[in-house]
Amino acid sequence: MKTLTSPLKLSAIVFLAFSVALPARALSAHTWVSGIGNDANTGTQQSPYADFATAIANTAAGGVISVADSGDFGPLTITQSITIDGMPGATITTTGSEAIYVDVPAGQTVVIRNLTIDGLGQGIDGIFFAQSSTTGAPSMLIIQDCRVANFTDIGIGLGDEGPCNLVV
Repeated sequence: MKTLTSPLKLSAIVFLAFSVALPARALSAHTWVSGIGNDANTGTQQSPYADFATAIANTAAGGVISVADSGDFGPLTITQSITIDGMPGATITTTGSEAIYVDVPAGQTVVIRNLTIDGLGQGIDGIFFAQSSTTGAPSMLIIQDCRVANFTDIGIGLGDEGPCNLVV
């Protein structure tokens, strides 16, 4: 006996087949933030995000986040190779936490340059490089032309879990 599939059931099967076959939205190799950006934007230079946390979530490993104009771009956690390229007037301010927390897999490099990182007298750490991977090639954190000030605990700190290189 032959059974027929209802048109509705067939439509659902075709929809599911196409939705599984479609690739996920690709992350950008280069995103932008701006003091007048919006986190609902696309992250291009013409349509920048408002903060580093949103930009890093939408930037591919090894990519670059650039600052289009001055602003306070909020604290962030970095878990992949990335370059954050600021400019005069680009800041991260924080109270009660770390401004930048870096914990990347072994062998990866993070570059942070041209930023003012300010704890406003209440932030705990400016930049903390945790490096929790205990095996593999050392990870590297490069800090260039940054001002780190006004933190209650440490300006730039290193974890002791794994091998790492810090260049300031």
